[in-house]
Amino acid sequence: MALLPEGTTELLHHDKLLLPLIKCQNVIILTATNVTELDKEWNCLIELLRSGGLSLMEPYTSKSLTTNLSDVCVKRSLACCCHY
Repeated sequence: MALLPEGTTELLHHDKLLLPLIKCQNVIILTATNVTELDKEWNCLIELLRSGGLSLMEPYTSKSLTTNLSDVCVKRSLACCCHY
């Protein structure tokens, strides 16, 4: 078990969770051990944030593309759909 700093740790209780979520400064620790528990904890966290008056942002997404094509081939393909 990790030791958490005193005075900056808060327990976030929700009726649907057996154990509270742990908030340490601006980090919230989810204690799930499988996907089902993680989904449940995530949904409870969203409910807690909404009930606390916080507005939620759109989820962050990151996209990447990997190819074995040469730079010249990629440049031709991207040139038709991307404007610089």
